[in-house]
Amino acid sequence: MDLYAFFNTFSSALASDDALQTWGVSNFGKPVMVLPNAESANLPTADSMPYVMLESPGFRRSQLSLDQEYVIEAWLALSCAEMKQGTGGNVREPEGVRLICEMMELVVNAFKGALPKLFQIDEVIGKSDTLGMLPEVHGAVAFTFTHLSTMGNDPLT
Repeated sequence: MDLYAFFNTFSSALASDDALQTWGVSNFGKPVMVLPNAESANLPTADSMPYVMLESPGFRRSQLSLDQEYVIEAWLALSCAEMKQGTGGNVREPEGVRLICEMMELVVNAFKGALPKLFQIDEVIGKSDTLGMLPEVHGAVAFTFTHLSTMGNDPLT
């Protein structure tokens, strides 16, 4: 599978993932927009939220390994100005942070469900941040995948 086809597997999976899209409609009244290869000069506006923007894919190869590594990063954004009472009587927290954490988990699950044969997820790193820009809340999820080399149907080790 070439790099771009691999990348498109995940943008299609996000756009058609029932759990993610139902979550968007339930919490924001509209589906989650998926933006593969978005241009930095033409970034989506707050009206486009919630969205998942996928960075163009990357890879790493080595003469030390037959396997190939791929990297895809997803940037998430939503808008939620609501503050919720936290644990304890004197804690208030942005509801958007809880929502972005839910959204990150849904993105991870969609990626897992779309994983092509002979690929495995090696690492997932996620983080959320208000960036001091409330009501906007952002998250990022970085995926590292390995494509296992094969001889016939058997992975080479």
